[in-house]
Amino acid sequence: MYKLLTPEGIQRVKEEYNRRRLIVVLTAIILVLLVAIVGTLPSYVLSTIREIEVEEKSRVTETAEVNGDEAELEEWLKETNAALEVLSATSLEPKPSLYIEKVVSERGSGLYLTNFSWRKDKDSKITLIVRGIASTRQALIAFRDNLDALEEFSLVELPLSDLALSKDINFQIILTPALNQND
Repeated sequence: MYKLLTPEGIQRVKEEYNRRRLIVVLTAIILVLLVAIVGTLPSYVLSTIREIEVEEKSRVTETAEVNGDEAELEEWLKETNAALEVLSATSLEPKPSLYIEKVVSERGSGLYLTNFSWRKDKDSKITLIVRGIASTRQALIAFRDNLDALEEFSLVELPLSDLALSKDINFQIILTPALNQND
């Protein structure tokens, strides 16, 4: 094969080739760095903002004085503790789930139980309030009689006003567990 370039021409072509190769490599490196910076910039900005917020909050909490909310918080804590005490009855206290199971087991057809309330007053007297809907007056009376026959309840109260209707009766029965008889 014939060489068409002179040795000086070959030298200039090699230099031009090396120069262009260097430009392509530098452009690729710059492009990779640019993509890396653009990709990490939002995370960096957000973390910087969060760091500033945390520093500001810690500064505010260190310098802030108590603003009087502790009375509300103490009241909330007492209510929560009272609710937890009811839910975690000791072995001497009756467990609400046992009484609710008894009530549900005595439910006949035509009765829909919608709400259960377990209350303990200051004198440690416990009441279970059962609310629901009865399809007929006879179903409601039979339910009350079944509950009254149970030994677990010392008192079963069904207000007469609940018996005023003959169909679709919203009722509320107040049950007193037998453990309250020591009052």
